[in-house]
Amino acid sequence: MHYFSTYRRQFFILTIASLALLFGQEAEELGDSSLTFDAALTRVLKVDPRLALMEAQLEEAAGLADQAAVSPNPTLEAEVENILGTGPFEGMDAAETTITYAQELETAGKRRLRTAVAESGRETLRIGLEALQLQIASETRVAFDRVVVAQRRLDLRKQELELATQNLDETRRLLEAARVSAVETARAELAVRERNFALRQADREELAAREALANLWGASEAPFIQITEQVALTEPPSLEKLETHIGNHPDLRQLEAGRNTSEAELELEEANATSNVEVFGGIKYTREDDGDMAFLVGVGLPLPLFDRNQGNIRAARARITALEAERDTLSRELLLEARSSWRDLSSAFSDAVELRETLLPAAENALTQTLEGYREGRYPLLNVLEGRQALYDIQEAELEALERVIQTRAALERLTATPLSNL
Repeated sequence: MHYFSTYRRQFFILTIASLALLFGQEAEELGDSSLTFDAALTRVLKVDPRLALMEAQLEEAAGLADQAAVSPNPTLEAEVENILGTGPFEGMDAAETTITYAQELETAGKRRLRTAVAESGRETLRIGLEALQLQIASETRVAFDRVVVAQRRLDLRKQELELATQNLDETRRLLEAARVSAVETARAELAVRERNFALRQADREELAAREALANLWGASEAPFIQITEQVALTEPPSLEKLETHIGNHPDLRQLEAGRNTSEAELELEEANATSNVEVFGGIKYTREDDGDMAFLVGVGLPLPLFDRNQGNIRAARARITALEAERDTLSRELLLEARSSWRDLSSAFSDAVELRETLLPAAENALTQTLEGYREGRYPLLNVLEGRQALYDIQEAELEALERVIQTRAALERLTATPLSNL
């Protein structure tokens, strides 16, 4: 199916990123304060314990698959009769010794079917590993982008504090010139205190964002990180295209793999209704007369009079039906969630684009004209400060829209198990 090939391609990309760990990367050591997303993901993939757990479970499944392909061991039996009795059986003179070699022969392709069940379980774990790697990449991207936004907001708060301080200085100058009242000065002083508070809050949020990112690679404290990358702002895919990738969701894929396993188990249980055959051969030796010897052969076949494995067959069929119903239910829930998240993402994307491409340029242009008028003496400094504050307000609105984009994009990527940039 198409989504299997998509997953294999993504799994290959993430595997290459993991292999890069073996060769070391300069950015990984954070020799400087800059950090790229690829370097952050490399560090996270290197230490995430969930990957080690999945690798161990895959190794266990590989061992079970190997064992499932093994044939039953033969049996070697030795039997001595007519010894230590009475009369003619006294002592060992009448002893008869029989040595037999027996081999159970599995019928109805049981070994092949048993191996298919084990391999199907192994495939389910492989799907889980691919899904986990994509989940880790998504978690890292979200944490990384939140640091980007937090650092931009911190810079913005510093600029707003600087602006409020300039406004206070200008208001005090105008108060001395008796051009404004003391109330205006009090308001300007309050604005400085508010900006100081907002700056401290932004500083704590930036530290928390860096800690959340650093925690992903096991750091107990957040190093100073300066990220120069921006949050990617790409147009969301169409809802129709998005819905076609819902089948990539890890839970749906694992349910599908579980159904395949149950079908293989049903075939195996049906095969188990056919009894295995045991064949044996041996040699019999007697000490009487000249020590005669004879060969013997035989076959053993259980009679399926009562146990035809009917209960296990019925249970296997019921598991398939239950998995199909569970898959259909989950698919419906994921579609509804995807549609809701897609609407939220489309709204956040539209807001971010309009703020970035329309309102920000307009505010910057208005501020430029105000500055020119201020230099020519046509506008007071307060008009310049108001223009800068209007620009900062739009920048803050853009950051809020970007936060919504990050959140809704991550939700959709979890639903499709695919980076939206690949759709």
